[in-house]
Amino acid sequence: MAAQMGLVSEKIYGKGKAQKSVGFFYQFPNGRNALWSAVLHGDLKDIRITLDQLKLRNRTLIPHQDGWQVIVCGKRSKIPVKAIEIKKSIKTSEERFVLGIFQYLGARTREQAKKIYEEIIQGWERKTRHMGSSEQQEQFAAGEDTALDFELLDRLIAQGIPEAEIPLAVLMKDKWFLKEDPQWDTKTKILAEHLREEYEWFYKSPEEKARELEEAKKLEEQLRLLGVQVIDSAEPSGGAIVT
Repeated sequence: MAAQMGLVSEKIYGKGKAQKSVGFFYQFPNGRNALWSAVLHGDLKDIRITLDQLKLRNRTLIPHQDGWQVIVCGKRSKIPVKAIEIKKSIKTSEERFVLGIFQYLGARTREQAKKIYEEIIQGWERKTRHMGSSEQQEQFAAGEDTALDFELLDRLIAQGIPEAEIPLAVLMKDKWFLKEDPQWDTKTKILAEHLREEYEWFYKSPEEKARELEEAKKLEEQLRLLGVQVIDSAEPSGGAIVT
């Protein structure tokens, strides 16, 4: 879904106009990411200053009759700390904290991002419906001139790792996001930060992941005590485009 949405702008505005990045969040049991949404009461300028100070850059603000609805996606262990800080200075309502998977796709340029979107779509079609010409399938299977390492994906799945637990960052052949360039624009920096966090999370030891999960659960309990609805669905469910 996220990959398809990344190509929508090209269909509307023409070749070369694919989005540089697009985010899609979906509920997933005990997910490593989370979505926090709330209505923030107050002036937009003050709200933006507070969000910037907390480095909540990966966000969406939507006008609401009582102020501004904010939607923030990111690491499950990070967002609760920021949400608790916001509540100290800004009145909030209609708060939800949802566990899941946040797919934030893209690249440094529109052309590179388009290639990633197309490969994700082709990979899905190859796996589910075997679509595409035989030449395309052979090239894709061989990994020729691809941005994503699908042979690595197959190996990781063969090792028993669920596909949902394999971040896109691990499959990207060009690990450009591991070292930040001060010349990048804000959106590229936000994308790089997310990819870097996902990559680092994947290679943490099981013990490190378990400790991080326990800390996250403690923070989620604090959110519940503050009246925030914490949602952990029993089954994967539909999501939403958030960036």
